[in-house]
Amino acid sequence: MRQHNSKPPLRIPSLRHSAILAASLMMLMYAGCRSPQPETGGDKGIHPLPSPEQGLDLGDTPIVISGGSVHLELNNATFKLCTAATAPQCPTPAGTNVMYWAPGKITASNFYDDNDLPGAELPHAITITDTSIITIKCAGGGDSGDIVITNDKTGHRVLVEFDETGKFKPLHPGAFRRVSRKFKIDTLKTQNPTTDYTPSLPPNKKVIIELTGTP
Repeated sequence: MRQHNSKPPLRIPSLRHSAILAASLMMLMYAGCRSPQPETGGDKGIHPLPSPEQGLDLGDTPIVISGGSVHLELNNATFKLCTAATAPQCPTPAGTNVMYWAPGKITASNFYDDNDLPGAELPHAITITDTSIITIKCAGGGDSGDIVITNDKTGHRVLVEFDETGKFKPLHPGAFRRVSRKFKIDTLKTQNPTTDYTPSLPPNKKVIIELTGTP
């Protein structure tokens, strides 16, 4: 979630308890970035995390924050790991990736310049449809990894795919936050519609990406 009270409360415009996300990438900062948010919530200026009862409303996930690290938030009460028993069956993830799912769909998305400059926090809209695919490529140290967030219209759900073992690891066992401290956001693109938002990112690509949706 955004960590400064100066940002407009737009992450889930009045849909906070009935929406997906405030994205996954989602997530907060290390190394000169904003302080990480405790998973229990309650700090001054930080909204409490959604309770398990709110899980089916897709909580506040995922959020992505880049600035020397990338944090992907997947509320464990909301997002479930795709398995052979998941119905309908999830698509096969690429390579060694895993895939998580949650009922509902993303209905809107924005990204914010997170450089704490005057006027920089204004949201930049990302066009979303019922079949949109958002691909966030992250890179650092000669390596790269993708986070792919899909509106699966047929399955009436949101799918999130990424490498959980080698790229974006759990902050600690059981944590809903997956972290890569070496990666920064490299590109931000969508399909359906096909748009490259990378040229609109600030030069250092330090942004918060928020996705809002409904169950």
